[in-house]
Amino acid sequence: MLFENVLTYNIGWATDPFFSNMIISTVAEGFSYSSTAPVPIANFFDPGYVTQSVGFECGKLKNLTTRLGIATQEIFANKYRQYTDNPATPNKVEAFKLETGLESVTQVRLQIADNVLLTTGLRLFTRFNDLTVWDVRWDNLIVAKVNSFINVNFTYDLVYQKDQSLTTQMKEGLQVGLTYSIF
Repeated sequence: MLFENVLTYNIGWATDPFFSNMIISTVAEGFSYSSTAPVPIANFFDPGYVTQSVGFECGKLKNLTTRLGIATQEIFANKYRQYTDNPATPNKVEAFKLETGLESVTQVRLQIADNVLLTTGLRLFTRFNDLTVWDVRWDNLIVAKVNSFINVNFTYDLVYQKDQSLTTQMKEGLQVGLTYSIF
């Protein structure tokens, strides 16, 4: 689950100030399959990520919006505290972690053909204590309208977060759906 809201204020410059808030969580229980039996490693809002960012947004181009800001990222955990634990405190396992850093978000929306739309978004986050490590989330969606009531969607998502996994995680999806306008 990803929920994001952005508040911008148009001041008439090439860039406008913004404030954003983003919440990320798993919806169902997550498992690690690296051993012989599946091991639970996550559940709904365990861990939960909340990121606030303030900075400047450039949204003057028709199909491109990009923003850069100073950010705080809070990580909450209940049972699965491997995401919030501070290794510098070996006798204590923390349920909360606060990180400050930089966040960059770029979103592009392109009409490839009359019936094909590409939406892509790239989010980068780095911590001030180690600017060489970046969390990456790249979401892509291609929507093709076959006719007035059938759509085909293709999604490709890429996630890299070193403190969760040293390997890059990828997800692809192909959906066929019926669309109908009520209003």
